[in-house]
Amino acid sequence: MKRDMTDRAAILRQLWRQRLHTEPLALDGGAGRWVSIWEPGERLLAILSCLPGGLLTFWLHTGRGHIVIGSAPSSYTAGCQEWRGQRYEGLCRLCSADIAADNAALWGALLACCDHLLGSRGRNDGARFSDGRGATARLQAAAERMRRAFELGYASALLATPQADASAYLIGVWLLYLRAPERLNTADPLSYRMLADSLMNEGFWRLVLSEDAQSG
Repeated sequence: MKRDMTDRAAILRQLWRQRLHTEPLALDGGAGRWVSIWEPGERLLAILSCLPGGLLTFWLHTGRGHIVIGSAPSSYTAGCQEWRGQRYEGLCRLCSADIAADNAALWGALLACCDHLLGSRGRNDGARFSDGRGATARLQAAAERMRRAFELGYASALLATPQADASAYLIGVWLLYLRAPERLNTADPLSYRMLADSLMNEGFWRLVLSEDAQSG
């Protein structure tokens, strides 16, 4: 029997093994809160558990989206990146202090990575979900809905994002959905429905993974 793709705990452990890397300097970024080199990664897995298992599974299937936990500022950088002699297509660097705080800087880097993975599986020079592009047909349809929400920009004042920055808008409404969904639903019901019906919906991800398997 195939493993249930919505078994979030197992998926997170697989993400740990295949995508997470921790630098010794990660202990310096926790303001004295970390007792072992593994603790920032364990905390990150707990934080990521709020995302759908299907989304995390898709992340694994892309073969990209590596995360390095250290003391440098949290950021996502697209394109070929090198870390300890290995080359990766896109690299998400997370400061362990941001992991400890579970703050906006952490989520900004993580969701920027997701934006790229959902748009083109994180390929070099590939489109992002916030560009109105999706890596599968269902993601494409969802991306077009998100693009319409961005063009209307109902949550722009609340998010204080630059008017022309679609990626920042997606990250802002996604984080608001995770932290204060009722505020997002009031400010931008179109973005709220897009997230509720697709990116944060396990049923949607089962369909995405099914079409992805058929196309592969």
